[in-house]
Formats: sequence, C-alpha cells, structure tokens
Amino acid sequence: MAKLTYSEKQKMDSVFLWLVLAIAAVSNLWMIKYQDIYNEGMLIVSGIISITVTALFLFIRFDLSIGNDGISYRMRPFQRTQKLTYGDIQKYEIQEFKALRDYGGWGLRKAGKTTAYIMKGNKGVLLELKNGKKLLLGSQNPEKLFGAIQSQAKP
Repeated sequence: MAKLTYSEKQKMDSVFLWLVLAIAAVSNLWMIKYQDIYNEGMLIVSGIISITVTALFLFIRFDLSIGNDGISYRMRPFQRTQKLTYGDIQKYEIQEFKALRDYGGWGLRKAGKTTAYIMKGNKGVLLELKNGKKLLLGSQNPEKLFGAIQSQAKP
C-alpha cells in the first residue's frame, strides 16, 4: 500500500460561477415565460437543462494525491484516476498562470502539449514529462504540493 504524503480535493465553488449559472437559469426561464415562445414543453426542457448543468457543476471535482508510488489525479466525473510515476517526470516547478488567457478557462484544459487541471486560483505545479508532454496541476497550496513531489522524486 502506498504511503500518502499530500492530498488535495478542489471543487468549482466560485461565487462568480454560481452567480452566472443563476442568472442564466433565471433569464432563460424569464424568456420562455414572458416572450412569445412560451409553452409547457419549452419550460420543462429549460428546467431540465438548468438543473442538469447545475448538478454537473456540483459534482465536478479535481482529486490529487502524492504518494511514495507516484502522483494520482482525476477530474471527476469525467475521467478515471490517472497515475504518473516519478520516473516519468523530467522537471517540475511552481508556475503562476492566468487560467482564461493561458488555457482558455477552468477545468480540464489542453493548450499545445500541456494538459492543465485548473479549478480555481492562479498557481500550480508544472510537470515536464520525459515523453515531451506537460501537465499543470492547479493547486490551492502549490508550495506544499511542490514539496511533496520533491520529497518523493528521486534525483
């Protein structure tokens, strides 16, 4: 069994995100109800879509674990646990970023050879892998994450 040295779970809990979702749902329902497109079917479909999108954001979570056997990470509910061994890593460093500018937003993102896991904040640890790919692990505690990787990775 692997010894865990660091663990982090992040959810999309931004007030801004929930405000945008609420405004979108209310404006959508308002348009259906008070414009000339009102019918029961549209109201039901709109309600189902609003509830589904909101529920999806409630369940999205980024799980990250550092142990003596490697790095495990997963963007729930979209993927299974991914695993990296320390032998896969060529270089790692703390990186500051702008999610929207550098990666096109939050969540599981791709930009060139970099796959980024960003839930909130503007810092993380960038891993450069031996296969030429890069992995950005967004973190609320990038210094602790870096230290945990550093304590486990063999030079």
